[in-house]
Formats: sequence, structure tokens, C-alpha cells
Amino acid sequence: MSLPDSTYSTLAPSSAKRKRITSGTDEEDDNQQPPVRNPDFWFEDGNIIIQAQNTQFRVYRGSIARQSTVFNVMFGLPQPEGEMLVDGCPIVHLDDAPQDWKNLLTILYHPEVGYKPSDTFDLLALSSILRLGQKYDLDKLYDAAIERLKSEVPQSLEHWKAKFSRNSTKPSPLCGKHVELLSIICDAGIQPLLPAAYFLCIMNITLVHSSLCKFLYSEVVVSSKKTPLNL
Repeated sequence: MSLPDSTYSTLAPSSAKRKRITSGTDEEDDNQQPPVRNPDFWFEDGNIIIQAQNTQFRVYRGSIARQSTVFNVMFGLPQPEGEMLVDGCPIVHLDDAPQDWKNLLTILYHPEVGYKPSDTFDLLALSSILRLGQKYDLDKLYDAAIERLKSEVPQSLEHWKAKFSRNSTKPSPLCGKHVELLSIICDAGIQPLLPAAYFLCIMNITLVHSSLCKFLYSEVVVSSKKTPLNL
């Protein structure tokens, strides 16, 4: 299996700067910003630094390797001799969005805020897990994200009736977010969920238009009967 576009390197800031000077221009080096440490996921006893673009996360190698076959293989590769460490830790450079890794680490280290059905539904976090889950073979986290989606997107008539029963007084955590949900499902290529996701969008748009029509009727038609228009 081929690894994603990433490098398992141990460049210290000074070594990285020399590399940029030799491989680019002085202007590129001047524009390079120093890495920023994420305070939420910078463990002093961590043994690996994940650098997503310009943001660093100091975490535990074992916890990442257990979840991802890709990182398990990557961490098994020999480190280049003579390379400096940063705070005693090697660095894995990735081109992923820093927010994606923050969302992933939040799920990984704080599972209590994961995919349990609740009154809230963080679509951005879910999208991050789906992207990184596919890229790095995070099978357990990816499967949990899919199950969370299935709990909100019915796959059977029985499930649909149970979730959208007229007697149900519990509002959906996805209220007003169905278009975003559809976009995430399309991006992730989860074909079985697409029909129901499209239908939820249609239902949502219909409800919005219905409310808008009622509002316009009350504001324009009813009020005009009370106050004749001077044409």
C-alpha cells in the first residue's frame, strides 16, 4: 500500500531553514512562518509531533499507530541518521488542514464527545474524520463516523417513521444543516446514503419555502386588506 504524501522527518527549525534556503529563494524563506504549537494537544510527555501545514501537535505515537495502519507502517520506517529532533521528538510533516487534525485528536483523546447520538451534531468534525479516515486507514474512527451518519439519515422505512414521527417532539440536530450534510456525504463518496440525504434536502427546502410563503402572505396579503394600498 502506498503512503500518503507525507515525510517522516526529524528536522529542527534551524535545519529546516537551511533546507529552504538551498531549495528555494530568499524571499520564500522570509515568508515562511515558524510553526505554531496547538495548546490543546501538546503533551509534554508526547513522543511524536504531527505537523499539519504550520501547526504542530505533540501526541503519542502508539495511540496514532493503533488507529491507523498507514501511520503504523510509517512509524516503523528507520529515521534518517544525524537529523535533529524537536524537543526530543521526530516530526511527521503533513499537508492536511490543521483543523482536521484537531478534530481527529479531539475524537481520539476525548471519546466521550464522539459520535454518541445527542442534541448536537458537529458536521465539521465528522467531515474531518471521514477525510482523514479514508486517507490514513483510520478504520474504527471512520466506521464510527459512518454509523453516526446512518443514525441521522434513515436507511429503511421503519427507521424513517421512527425518526420523523409526527408524535416526536425532539428536534433534529441537523435542522437547517441538510445541504451541508449532503455535501459531506458526496465528498466522502458514501453512495448508499445519498438518496435519503437528497430527500432530506428537498424536505428541508419545502419547509423553508412553506414558512416563507406563510410569512409573505401574512405580511403582504393580510396587511393589505387592513390597510388599502394607495396606487
